[in-house]
Amino acid sequence: MKNILLKRLCVLSCFIATTTFLYSQAPVFISVTPNTIIPAKLDKFELDINLTAGFTNAYDYDDIAVQCTFTSPTASVYTVDGFYMQNYTLDVSNNLVPSGTGTFKVRFAPNETGTWSYVVSCTNLASTTTQPAQTFDCGASAAPGFIRKNTTNYLAFDNGQQYIPIGENMGWQDGNVVTDYTNWLTKLADNGGNFIRVWMSSWAFALEWKNGTNNYQGLKKYEQHNAFYLDWLLDYCKQKDVYIMLALNNHGQVSTNVNPEWSNNPYNLVNGGSAANTWDFFTDATAKALHKNRLRYIIARYGYSQNIQSWELFNELHWTDNFETHKNEITMWDDEMSTFIKSKDVYKHLVTTSYGGTDITTNTWDLANIDFTQTHFYVSSPNIETVLAGADQTFLSAYNKPTLNGEFGLGPSGTTLSADDVNGVHVHNAIWGSMFGGGLGTAMTWWWDDYINPRNLYYHYQPLSSVVSLINFKGDDYKKVTASTTGVGGSDLTISPGAGFVQAPASSFTIDALGDMTPGATQLSAYMFGNIYNTSYRNPPTFHINYPANGEFKVVVTSGSQGTAPKVNISLDGTEILVQDVVAGSTYTITVPAGAHDIKVDNLGTDWFNVSSYVFTNAGPPTSTYILKSSNNFKAAGWVLNNKYNWQYLKNNSGVAPPPVQGSGIIIPGMQNGNYTVRFYSTSTGNLLSSASIPVNSGQLTLAMPDIAWDIAFTATESSVLPIQLSYFNGEKVNQTNHLHFDIGEAKNVKQVYIERSADGNNFSALKLLSMDWATINGTHIFIDDLPIKGNNFYRLKIVDNDGAESFSSIVKLVNKLLKYSVRPNPFKDHIDLLIEPGKYEVQLIDQSGRTIFTSKVISTNNQIVKLYPPGLTSGIYFMRIIDAQGIVLGSEKLQK
Repeated sequence: MKNILLKRLCVLSCFIATTTFLYSQAPVFISVTPNTIIPAKLDKFELDINLTAGFTNAYDYDDIAVQCTFTSPTASVYTVDGFYMQNYTLDVSNNLVPSGTGTFKVRFAPNETGTWSYVVSCTNLASTTTQPAQTFDCGASAAPGFIRKNTTNYLAFDNGQQYIPIGENMGWQDGNVVTDYTNWLTKLADNGGNFIRVWMSSWAFALEWKNGTNNYQGLKKYEQHNAFYLDWLLDYCKQKDVYIMLALNNHGQVSTNVNPEWSNNPYNLVNGGSAANTWDFFTDATAKALHKNRLRYIIARYGYSQNIQSWELFNELHWTDNFETHKNEITMWDDEMSTFIKSKDVYKHLVTTSYGGTDITTNTWDLANIDFTQTHFYVSSPNIETVLAGADQTFLSAYNKPTLNGEFGLGPSGTTLSADDVNGVHVHNAIWGSMFGGGLGTAMTWWWDDYINPRNLYYHYQPLSSVVSLINFKGDDYKKVTASTTGVGGSDLTISPGAGFVQAPASSFTIDALGDMTPGATQLSAYMFGNIYNTSYRNPPTFHINYPANGEFKVVVTSGSQGTAPKVNISLDGTEILVQDVVAGSTYTITVPAGAHDIKVDNLGTDWFNVSSYVFTNAGPPTSTYILKSSNNFKAAGWVLNNKYNWQYLKNNSGVAPPPVQGSGIIIPGMQNGNYTVRFYSTSTGNLLSSASIPVNSGQLTLAMPDIAWDIAFTATESSVLPIQLSYFNGEKVNQTNHLHFDIGEAKNVKQVYIERSADGNNFSALKLLSMDWATINGTHIFIDDLPIKGNNFYRLKIVDNDGAESFSSIVKLVNKLLKYSVRPNPFKDHIDLLIEPGKYEVQLIDQSGRTIFTSKVISTNNQIVKLYPPGLTSGIYFMRIIDAQGIVLGSEKLQK
């Protein structure tokens, strides 16, 4: 849990002018005006809709609903909701000035080039009115598309390019939205950041809240100042290539205990809602219908944006009232709302939610429409990165979905951060440790406005961004591997508990010679519960460990508040060694001889005390290794940390750094034999420090590490794999052509790049020397095969280095069901002549609203013209779709009658 500091909002006022019509008045369109004639692919295509109709609430989809059905050049159909909005302009102080009166709009992101058609409709309580179909042409663009999950632990854009979130929370503004976010986002993006997490909270971007509070007007009366500021934020994020996780609700809205806001929630019965209690928000049919109406509006207004990384249903649901009693009902709500979002969001943005740490038991993460899991951790730990990386592995193993550390911080409050960690060492360690611990991106620090910005700590993101850009996490399907360390003696091992104020999930922990603990720290509670209060949470830990030399065991208690009269009890091999009253900020120590031991910690006092960490001196390696390996075992990448280089050590030693770790080594198992190029990178600059060629003969890659003052990153690639860093290589069929897309991030000693094609996947021939047309080999490239082979087409890149050595990329397979057919006449009158190569087909005729209005089974023989007589067609544009016997769409033609 974190301390949420509510920010004082600038109080703005405006008047939304709407005209109320009698319910009996049917909708009448006056005009439908597009924002552009030829939008680029995936750009915002917006319709400004001027109409008259009978309605009382423009935001209520049961009262009035504007919709638009779009039909693509290949006859795919998408129906999106419209929405009502008040437009504004920004004055010189970045405040909002109303512009015109409110109007209905439709927003859409066309995902195909070519001619689209669209039909706008409006439904009110009287009737439905439909506009005549219109068309627009969509041009090409380099937009990567929307962010998707795949079969790996990482995310990617529609074009296959990986997306690794690097960033922080930016929950809300301090003062003015435009001023603050321009400042913060510019600094983040300039340092390689590409992700923020934003709340639709009552003091930020919420749409509905208690009537009379600031500009809010209650349920189904969506606050237009906030809505427009969110429009601006998405536009600015697009400029900066930053993507947003949008938290649709926050826990305080339905809580009377933790950051309570229930008294002002319009869903509350006393404020005109239908929920008598906070938990009724999740079960009451009226409350759910109201929330779905809001979701429709949010999707209609913002869903077009590729810069929405994900919709987050709720922030930290476990802080809602009586969570343990109602958690199954909350999971059902998560299921219902995520399913509803996927039914309305034609772009299929990712959906997630959050509950806090890994110790919260819920079935939500198993839901089909929850695309990735999320953890939040606030622990006063010297090595918080161990908790974050451990949480990643716990959730990856449990749910087989990508996972993200959505929030982290030192303890529940950030008020002492600037004194405890003046230079953001814990942020640096956390983002590197989580990234190389298997998360889908970096852990996201919470204290964006009170810590990161005032101390200007954005520079920590740049070197990580540089190194991450060299590693194809998604394409090579990287996963965690456990490595051994060599060449150094015992060092202090610090374990930071990761579970919160609940019963610890485990009580028996085994620590191996590498310092790895099983189960992980996320299963170890940060609270030692006493013998009188909260006894249902008692589950004291026992550690099983082999000390290579004489050492000590320490229990470090946090400096914050503790429970009533706690006692610390430490036993060694069944014998109680220490019993003391607990004092905040103290450390309790016993000596431990060399050898295997069982160490138990308990609290036989009255109530709980809070553990910062457990320390085993002379029992662990001086470095921590976070290593990932590709699925084909030809590549590895990692981050190695000098364990003493943490915020607590620096604070205790007046900022004096610990001594470097010298003479250490790493053994990575399970690698393919061959010659590896290993590159070491600075984590302060992202620059290459050194490289080496290392042979592997027995499946183990052994690295001699440079001196490690703080930390170091590395990559290892079997030299015959590729002399380039290929971020992605994929293809798509576009009508009767094949498009190959690829991105080369780093090319050294490369002379030429060819594209090769094969019909059988074995015998390749060169189609073109690609690099002769390129200004640089590095960068994003596309190749179009205008004459593909009928059937299988296998493509690969051939890379020739300056020494004449050849290497090859992975293979892309595209299957082309090429048809020779003609359709005439076009335009047609009463019939269509179809000349098509022999076979059995189904021919469909589709109108501009996406309805299939004619279907015919066709059997074609040589030189036979098939005549089709679709009945009852009016003049207009139609689409013919040709489908083979296996149900595969083979072609699509635009026709006019």
